[in-house]
Amino acid sequence: MVRPRNKGAPNLIVAGPTILADLGLNAAIQHNVLVIVGRGGQVKISSRRFQSLAFPGLRGLEARLVKLGEGEIIVNKTVLIPIPVVF
Repeated sequence: MVRPRNKGAPNLIVAGPTILADLGLNAAIQHNVLVIVGRGGQVKISSRRFQSLAFPGLRGLEARLVKLGEGEIIVNKTVLIPIPVVF
């Protein structure tokens, strides 16, 4: 994990998508929509603004589309997980 040095942005830990598996989630970009599945639920996000999410037993998630084919998930305002499109 790496801590980016951005002035004006909070100091977030950047983690790989494998951390989602540890949380019992899976995420992918499908037809320019960020789809997050797991824990008996599914959420689709097509907005560039952060949206708060909650799954059974898991709270403190926020997700958004960054640009065409790329999204990101933030866990508890400390861990940033980029979700790239996979071909």
